[in-house]
Amino acid sequence: RIGEKVSFGLTTTTCFTLSFAFLVDYDLDLCYFASGHPYTYSDLQRYLHDCESDCQKKEYFMREVLCTSLAGNRCDVLTIGKTTETAPCVVISARVHSGETCASWMIHGLLDFLLGESPEAVRIRNMVCVKIIPMLNPDGVICGKSRFSLAGVDLNRMYSDPNPNLHPTVFHFRELLQTIPNLRFFCDFHGHSKKQNIFAYACSPSRLNRRKYSSFVYRPQTSKRAGMGQDDPINPVQKADEVDTKAQSDIPYINYPREFLEILAKSSPMFSFEHSNFRSPVGVTSSARVYLHRTRPNVLSMTLEGSLCGMNVGKYKGMHLSSDHFLQMGNHFGHALDEFLSKHLVDTSAT
Repeated sequence: RIGEKVSFGLTTTTCFTLSFAFLVDYDLDLCYFASGHPYTYSDLQRYLHDCESDCQKKEYFMREVLCTSLAGNRCDVLTIGKTTETAPCVVISARVHSGETCASWMIHGLLDFLLGESPEAVRIRNMVCVKIIPMLNPDGVICGKSRFSLAGVDLNRMYSDPNPNLHPTVFHFRELLQTIPNLRFFCDFHGHSKKQNIFAYACSPSRLNRRKYSSFVYRPQTSKRAGMGQDDPINPVQKADEVDTKAQSDIPYINYPREFLEILAKSSPMFSFEHSNFRSPVGVTSSARVYLHRTRPNVLSMTLEGSLCGMNVGKYKGMHLSSDHFLQMGNHFGHALDEFLSKHLVDTSAT
């Protein structure tokens, strides 16, 4: 956003170089350059401390330590809403790539929304348990890494076989994902250094997984028992079986990931559905999104990508995205989540 004579390109066979000219305002001035709006580990800790200290929020907000990082820094896990073990659960994570600061701003905006008193936030807290891991790579954030951890690896390629000693945050986060009995929805917040706009990578269920997805969406319904004139709950599993036997022309695929993102596009002028992608390339099979989709195919799994550059479509075309934009995006995500869950969620926690 600053500088002149900006150049970026391959200078050797393995090295890309960014160069630019910048004129400082004062002699011997100290300048800091960043690829995105900074959001530090200390910023997060201060914010979580303020949330934890708010007496009103203690009724529905809990902060715990998931684990400590390789360097001994705490990795927080936040619980918002219902706390019963069988409650439907939504999990959101962020900052596994430490340089993607926009992910933290979006999480901050989402937390502001979920901890607020709007009817939508209250409804989500009454519907589900939301677990948020706001900073999965605290060491990388503190040490100024752009992508890797202190072990020198991309933590978002370690989910298939994380080492508890080298990749403790991913190891314990994966354990958490595997032990939540009623996990319904997962989203990992990221930033993108090449693409413009805010978009998503989502996993669409295959034809073989359609019945597993049906448990997410069918509400218990009632019918009149023959000759008795009273309501009789229909078993949601029975209903799912009925739907699965319908003609392929009626329901060719179950597209709830697409539906959620369409709702998100309607909720936020910054989100681009047309730039979203529903494929899972071979190179990302050990990412959180694809790993969870492979191991728990009944969970809607996706990543939300905020551009480190700016927008080239819609209302904000030609604009760089600020921290305020990313805060708003987190808020819009919360509104979309409320609309989607209110429409589709089957709460089995009471059965």
